[in-house]
Amino acid sequence: MSPSLFTSLDVKSGGGTAVFSFLILLLLKMAFDTFGYKMGMNPWPGVFGWYCNPAYRLFDFLLGYTGFLVLEKTDLKVSSWKISVIQCVTLVFYFAACHLFDKQWVPAPFILLTLVLIFAFTLPGGIFNAIFGNRVLTHLGNISFELYIVHQVNINLMNHTLLKWTGNNHLLVFFMLLVISWLMAEFFSLNPIKRFVTKSIYKSKIFI
Repeated sequence: MSPSLFTSLDVKSGGGTAVFSFLILLLLKMAFDTFGYKMGMNPWPGVFGWYCNPAYRLFDFLLGYTGFLVLEKTDLKVSSWKISVIQCVTLVFYFAACHLFDKQWVPAPFILLTLVLIFAFTLPGGIFNAIFGNRVLTHLGNISFELYIVHQVNINLMNHTLLKWTGNNHLLVFFMLLVISWLMAEFFSLNPIKRFVTKSIYKSKIFI
């Protein structure tokens, strides 16, 4: 998988490439999720199962990225208070759907809900602009890809051991895993590390 794919999708998104790519990726993900979660077909048993396998997480990231390219073309011009209402209603609906349908459907629909939620939060002038527009959260957004890739692997590798060490203190383990994942994401987001990964891995013949 070459990083040039992102540039290609971005340039061609106006011509429908992003829409077509998003639909294909969504259909593939729903198929893979059905195999993995509903039928129990797991080609990567143990720690590197479907959800926490970095390659599969990259698949999810591509789905989210193409979804963004589709949604960014939407021109929604309404007042600030209406945007705030849209954001709050979307957030409430998201949490309600996650609670009502947890473990009853495959993960693909959650991505659709998440895309809608993120789109609502990116609308300018809403109440969540002040909450999520600070420098810390903006920086987390800049390293979101790295954080997205490493966090679930850390959870699966360390969660059980950390729970034993802390006497099943779930809250403490949550913050420990959060800090570990954050530090790892910061490391992989460093320019020398990113350049090394890009030149030695992404540009190798295996990923072209």
